Amino acid sequence: MSLNINAIANAVAAVSVNANEAQKGGGGEYTPPAAGFVRLRFIGYVEVGQHFKKGNPAKRIPDKNVDTAKLIFECSGPKHEPKVLEDGTKIPHRITVTLTKSLSEKAHYYKLFKKMNIDGKATHFAQLLGQAYVGNIRHDTWKDREGKDRVTAYLDDKDRIFTIRAPRIEQVDPETGDTKITPVAVAEPISDLRLFVWNADDKMIGDLWQSIYIAKTGDGDYDPNVFQREIKKAVNFEGSPIAQYLAAKGEVADIPAATKADDLGLDDPADPPFEVTGSTQDANDDPLGDM
Repeated sequence: MSLNINAIANAVAAVSVNANEAQKGGGGEYTPPAAGFVRLRFIGYVEVGQHFKKGNPAKRIPDKNVDTAKLIFECSGPKHEPKVLEDGTKIPHRITVTLTKSLSEKAHYYKLFKKMNIDGKATHFAQLLGQAYVGNIRHDTWKDREGKDRVTAYLDDKDRIFTIRAPRIEQVDPETGDTKITPVAVAEPISDLRLFVWNADDKMIGDLWQSIYIAKTGDGDYDPNVFQREIKKAVNFEGSPIAQYLAAKGEVADIPAATKADDLGLDDPADPPFEVTGSTQDANDDPLGDM
């Protein structure tokens, strides 16, 4: 489905907190996108409600439920060409960044928005959808609960600083000290843009809900509709605008609220120390393959 992203994004921004302003307080082999320099398109922003986040007793950080947002980036460039199916369909590499939604000055969510809001005109992530960036992919290899090696592709460095930035390369001439800025061309997105905000009003929430729907296209016991499923599992789903919208349509959520980490049903590393900032997959079905 194609959204009028500009109109909806501006409507979302008009009734949302300005993200520029920090707030005080606090089935086959999966090949991850190649490590190194990557061209990026910001193709999805999905707020999935409140989910359980494991604390860190050593730092006196308690377990808690946190507002969570997912940012989806499509990769392109010589090292990140899309997979081409027999029928000619192109499946690009994508990386999903999962963040705790917070405008604290120290929050990754706030810091990433400031980096992505290159011209300073946006006040909400929704207004940045479709924009081009570059970054660096980092690989992390770890073992799952079955002892199998898994690889997660991250868009931050080992110090957890996001590498997403304006689409250009800056080089300093060692002789003169002058900086040469070279623009980097980023491919237009293959995927449709997707957007969902938790407190959307009833005039737009139906379109937003439909934009994140992912239909099953193949055989096998799997459900690719990852975003809608995770929204229904949010601890604050009951009584939310989307719950009321679905109830009015006669639809009933059949997924219980997640109350602990194992309930979340995600493919991310077990008990990550912070919010997950990478994309991990283990099968040939790309849940976003029909985007």
